[in-house]
Amino acid sequence: MHHAGRVERLLGLATLACLATCTAAEPANSAPRPTLVVPHATIVPLVTAAADDPAWAAAVVIPALHQAYNHEGPSVVAPATTVKALWTAEALYLRCQAVDDEIYTPKDQRDADLYDGDVFEVFLDPTGDGHVVYEIGAAPNGAVYDTATLVTAAPVYNEALALDWNFVGRDVWFQRGWNLDGLRSAASRTAAGWTIDVVIPAKGLLRRLGSEQFIANQDLRANVLRYDWPKSPEGKRAHLHLDWSPIAAGRPHISAAALGTFHLAP
Repeated sequence: MHHAGRVERLLGLATLACLATCTAAEPANSAPRPTLVVPHATIVPLVTAAADDPAWAAAVVIPALHQAYNHEGPSVVAPATTVKALWTAEALYLRCQAVDDEIYTPKDQRDADLYDGDVFEVFLDPTGDGHVVYEIGAAPNGAVYDTATLVTAAPVYNEALALDWNFVGRDVWFQRGWNLDGLRSAASRTAAGWTIDVVIPAKGLLRRLGSEQFIANQDLRANVLRYDWPKSPEGKRAHLHLDWSPIAAGRPHISAAALGTFHLAP
C-alpha cells in the first residue's frame, strides 16, 4: 500500500508528546485533526454487512473520505465513501459503504497485503502516545489483516507528520504476527459497490491502559481510510488514497501524529 515492501506496512506511529516538542517548520500537512463523537450502541450491530441491520440507524456518519492532500497524478473525483461508527463496552463497530465501479481484490489470505487492492483500513492508538499503534484492514472479499507497531524511542517526525525514515529503521518494530482476538468482519456487494462491517474488540487493544472495556468519554486516536484501484482505459490501475484525517498519500503506516480522535459518547 505504500513504499516497496511497505516496510512491513505497520508503522503507524507518532507521538502526541512530540507534536508539542517537535521544532520542525510548519508541517506541510497542517490541516486540523478531526474529532468524531461516537454514540453508544443501543442495538448491537450484527456484523453481517446487511442493508437492513437496524443498529446502524443510530450510528454517527462520516459522510465522505477525501483524497490525500499530496495526491499526484490525474485529477479524479473521489468515489463516494461513508463510514459509520458505534461502540459498546466490548467493542468498536464500523461500517464502510463504498461506491465502486469495479471491485479489485487480488489477495484473500489473512494478514496478506490487502492494501494492494480495494480495502477499508482503521488505525487506532488507544493510549494516544504513539508507542503502540494498531492497524486493522478489511477487504470486500471478506479477508482481514491486523498488525501492531511498537516504537521504542521518542518519535522523530518530518514536515508531513510522518516518521523520519532513519528513525523507522532504528526504533520501529513491526509485529506482523500479532492477532487481535475476536476481530470479525463481513462484506457484501451492493448495486453501487460494497459494504464492509468490522467489529474491533476492546480486549487486546487496551492492555497498556490496564483495561478490557471501552468506557464513556474515552478518547481514541484514530483514522479511517479507503484504498481504491480504478483501471484506466489503457488497463493501468491508479492508486486512490482516501482518508478522514488528512495524511500524505501512501504513508498512513507512518503518520500516527496525524490521527484524529474518536470520542466515545455516553
